[in-house]
Amino acid sequence: MSIDRRLLKWRLKVSRWREALAEAVTHAAQSVRIRAVAADADVATLAEAREHANQATVCWDQIIGQTREKADLVASEKQTRRENRVTQLRKRTCCVCAKTAPNSSRAIPHCGGCRGLTPRVLIPRYCSEACERANWTDGHNRICPKAHLKSAG
Repeated sequence: MSIDRRLLKWRLKVSRWREALAEAVTHAAQSVRIRAVAADADVATLAEAREHANQATVCWDQIIGQTREKADLVASEKQTRRENRVTQLRKRTCCVCAKTAPNSSRAIPHCGGCRGLTPRVLIPRYCSEACERANWTDGHNRICPKAHLKSAG
């Protein structure tokens, strides 16, 4: 895990702690203010205390919303990284025998006839020439654009 990622996770954790502390303090302050005003039986002061408590609640709601946005950003980045890993794995997996190339390799060879004419994610990849021949006889010869160009020409 990178240092930037760890720092981001730590900041998120600290902001959640601050959020919890702020909620506890706000709740305690609201109850103390309202009890003190109720004891004095001053209606105007009670309304003012409630207004201050409402303003503090709105402020903390904004902070909580910002924290949740940051958490959503972290979750979306995590999902993007997962999708990238799946894509990279797909590029390193043979479509016939499902053999996977090592993580150090970027991709294994693919069908040359499909290159440029088929979307890259749909191009079959092969670990060996034997797998390529097996897939050709199993039906790739019917869908490969190169085979259709040869038969037309």
